[in-house]
Amino acid sequence: MTTQPRAEAVSFTISSIQSVPLEGKLFRSGVNRKGKTIVYLHGGGLLYGDKNDLPEPYLNLFLSAGYDFLTMDYPLAPETKLPDILANIQYGLQWFQSHAVSDLSLDSADYLLFGRSAGAYLAFLTASRITFKPAAIISFYGYHTLHEASFRTPSRHYLAYQRLAKAEAERLLSPVPIVNGEKELRFALYVYARQSGTWLSYLLDDIKEANNYSLNDAQLATLPPTYLASANDDPDVPYHLSERLSQKIPSAKLNTIGSEEHDFDRDLSNPLGIEAYHDVIVWLDEILPD
Repeated sequence: MTTQPRAEAVSFTISSIQSVPLEGKLFRSGVNRKGKTIVYLHGGGLLYGDKNDLPEPYLNLFLSAGYDFLTMDYPLAPETKLPDILANIQYGLQWFQSHAVSDLSLDSADYLLFGRSAGAYLAFLTASRITFKPAAIISFYGYHTLHEASFRTPSRHYLAYQRLAKAEAERLLSPVPIVNGEKELRFALYVYARQSGTWLSYLLDDIKEANNYSLNDAQLATLPPTYLASANDDPDVPYHLSERLSQKIPSAKLNTIGSEEHDFDRDLSNPLGIEAYHDVIVWLDEILPD
């Protein structure tokens, strides 16, 4: 594999929500060009995070393999509820379809969806709803349903953190939509939501709507080829969700990571992360035509 020169990005505004811009950042591959773009959705429990959170070694691996790489903002909850989050992502992908060749000077509008954690959840829901399907999905420790029992009850994992009061956590909320939620600040909101078992109430006005934002087996059967990476002892998103996805998506590969870390790829000194990304590249070369 030819080494990719240091990545440089072009940023642009895709849309806005209440005058808050939603931006994209495009990294063009300089070698081995595949004519396909990986569209990345970040994690953060839908409450925090930003489009720049993928460590550079992983980004450069995709670029060196010939894939262009687009990261997109999406509005965060609870300032923006899940239906509008999804609507903005779908609009962003429609924008990409219309502008990839004419304005971004890409070889085509062919794309893949890649998400980590909540970003993978958004990728699954988005792929099930749009007509211009991605060629593949890459899910790192993702999920497809809000009906998981551990999402609705106090989390033993997060109860081991310092206990937070609701008023303390909600002091972090913004009066306007936000698209960049610094982990150093907003992670406390997620911790409180999981400690109290109220996470779904931050995503939906009525948690009875959860069924509309959970994929059933028939919907999973319509998804494109999918790569799944998940730690077998994940304390945040249970491993059995990735097992279920691997069983119900027609063409799926499950890479089981021996780890107790949810985001096992966060620590760049641990080879588990880079090994998983190398495995993704091998898988992509196997399933996608040149």
